[in-house]
Amino acid sequence: MKRGPEGLTPSRVERRFYPEVGTVNTMNDVYELINAIEADSISESMKRKRLQFMYSLTFSEKFKSQFQGNITDAREAFRRAYRRHMKK
Repeated sequence: MKRGPEGLTPSRVERRFYPEVGTVNTMNDVYELINAIEADSISESMKRKRLQFMYSLTFSEKFKSQFQGNITDAREAFRRAYRRHMKK
C-alpha cells in the first residue's frame, strides 16, 4: 500500500481536517486548530512540532495584525498544548 505524507494511508490524508490557512483569527479558531492537531493520528513528536510551529507563528506580523483576540491568550493556549505532548 502506498503511503502518503507522514506515513499515512491515502484515505487518512483525505480525512484530515485543519482550518484554512489565514483564517485563524479568533480564540475559537485557535482551540479548533489545537483540537484538530491533537486528534490527528500522527506521532507525538509531529504533534509537538506542529504546535511549536503554530506558537512561533503568533509572533509574525501578519498573524498579529489579523488576530482579533488577545494574542497572549493564543500563545498560552499553544504553549499549554505543546506541554501536554512533551516527553516525560
